[in-house]
Amino acid sequence: MSLIWQCGTGSKNELEMEYFIGSWASCYDDSTYVELHFTKDNYYAFHFDNDVLDYNVGRFKVCGDKLLVAIREQNIKCDARNINTININYISDDEFESIEESKKNVFFKLSSEPKMDFKLGTQLLESENYLDDFKNRKLRFKCVH
Repeated sequence: MSLIWQCGTGSKNELEMEYFIGSWASCYDDSTYVELHFTKDNYYAFHFDNDVLDYNVGRFKVCGDKLLVAIREQNIKCDARNINTININYISDDEFESIEESKKNVFFKLSSEPKMDFKLGTQLLESENYLDDFKNRKLRFKCVH
């Protein structure tokens, strides 16, 4: 699965990789809590409620006004084709809006450092209390089912 995140009208003309570094969170319309994690080494991970962590990792690359995200790919090219598009509206350094298939989601920055070391296996993440911290962040974020 691959995604292109593209700056929408009225947003920054050029995204920088550093903008995304860290962890972000949002609540989807169905009250699903989601976290996105980006590292300085171009690794990317996402975590939905009750999702298996081991399968949600990949790489990302910034190409002008787009962010390309590819799950389970090592070498992302800026001219990649046949991928879904998500429009990004830059709101502030701590907030952006994503639009996919007419659905809008606002992501808020949780931290400037990724909360999840997703190169580790699920068991190690559990021993480092990532899953408990995830549940606590979800409760503070107030996604309501």
